[in-house]
Amino acid sequence: MTHDVTDEGIAGHPDVFCCKVGNQLIAAPQIIRLLKNNYAHIVPGVSPVGFGFDATHYNAVVTDRYIIHNQKYTDPEIISMQNGRTFINVKQGFTRCSVLPLPDGSFITSDQGISKVLDENHIRHLLVSSEDIVLPGYRNGCIGGCFGIIDNLVFVIGRLKFHRDGYAIKSYIETAGCRLTELYDGPLFDGGSIIIL
Repeated sequence: MTHDVTDEGIAGHPDVFCCKVGNQLIAAPQIIRLLKNNYAHIVPGVSPVGFGFDATHYNAVVTDRYIIHNQKYTDPEIISMQNGRTFINVKQGFTRCSVLPLPDGSFITSDQGISKVLDENHIRHLLVSSEDIVLPGYRNGCIGGCFGIIDNLVFVIGRLKFHRDGYAIKSYIETAGCRLTELYDGPLFDGGSIIIL
C-alpha cells in the first residue's frame, strides 16, 4: 500500500506514517482509511508522506514535556497538539528514528546533531553509535527505530549484545527504571519504531 509513496527501505515504517501524541495517533493521509477501522483515536494529518524530507512529517519525538523535530517539516496537527510542550528544533527530520524517549524524561540517540541540541537544552541523554543497526537498503539504521515502550517495558528488535554500545544502552534503560525485552536473537533491526496503541 505504501511502497510507491516513499523510499522503499522505509515504506513499512510506522514512524514515517504516524506520530503518537498522548493517547492519540496522528496519521498520514495515505493510511487514515487503514487505521480508522482499527483504532478509535486517529487524528488525520495534513501532510502526505513522500520522498526525502517529505517522509519526515510524522517522525517527531513527542513526550509529556517536549516535541523534538525539524519544525520546518513537522505536520501541523502535531504542532497543534503542543499543549505546553517545549518544541526543540533539530536539523534531523528522521527524529523518532534517531531517538528513544524513556519514561524518566531522558533519551537515547544515535544522532550527533540531536545530541548536541539536547546538551544545549540540558536534557539527559545517551549518545550511541548507529553502526551495528540493520536497515535494508541503507548503510545502517537508527537506534530509535529499533525500540518501542509501553509503561516501563522496553521492547527491542534484536539483542543488545550485538551492538558495540549494547551494555551502555541496557544499563541506561535499567537506570531509567525500565525492563528490557529483546524480541529475537540477532543484530538490532530498525523496523521504524514499535508504536504501541
